[in-house]
Amino acid sequence: MPPQYRALIVGQSYPTWSSGQLPGCLNDAQGMKAMLGSMTNPKYRPYDVKLRTNLTSAQILNEINYCFQRAKADDVSLFYYSGHGVATSGWL
Repeated sequence: MPPQYRALIVGQSYPTWSSGQLPGCLNDAQGMKAMLGSMTNPKYRPYDVKLRTNLTSAQILNEINYCFQRAKADDVSLFYYSGHGVATSGWL
């Protein structure tokens, strides 16, 4: 059986963060999803590419578990993150 390609893309704009939002990170994440969707070799099927935005670190870990739980040794799993980390507010 050929490998399955799957991706989890997370874009963080921090919409409620007073120190400064990052709207470019959402653009990065959407661009990555579009690029993967246009690939033909290897082929990422649309339903195997998940785009999530503005998640907490706990939500990101849950999404990683959910998106990659069926991955086999020969599969390719891509995690793409656009954002930055802040230890005091719970964001990744």
